[in-house]
Amino acid sequence: MAQILKRAEVLPDGMFALRAHPLSWCDSKSLTAATNEYHNVPTGAQYVIFSGTTDFYVRFNATQSATAAATVPGDVSDGTACVLNPTQRYLGTEVLELALIAPANCVVTMEFFK
Repeated sequence: MAQILKRAEVLPDGMFALRAHPLSWCDSKSLTAATNEYHNVPTGAQYVIFSGTTDFYVRFNATQSATAAATVPGDVSDGTACVLNPTQRYLGTEVLELALIAPANCVVTMEFFK
């Protein structure tokens, strides 16, 4: 069966836990150390949950043009540093592409929800 974007759901009793879906949309990237990679956000996705085998950085881009690369930041004080090990993020309709980079080889998984 094809993978589909599922709605993010919480437990019926109000406890916070995301419901596991057998057909949920989960992508992965095998990152080579210090090499930027781009990943297009699936159409309709509004949330993403990241997990990585080691530290990684993400830039959230508004276009699928591969123009705003992720970098391992040094000193950045203008608000443009990439996010270290983001967890769950709301993408809304503005984020269409993710740029990822890691200082060491790693695998990053991205589980998307609408």
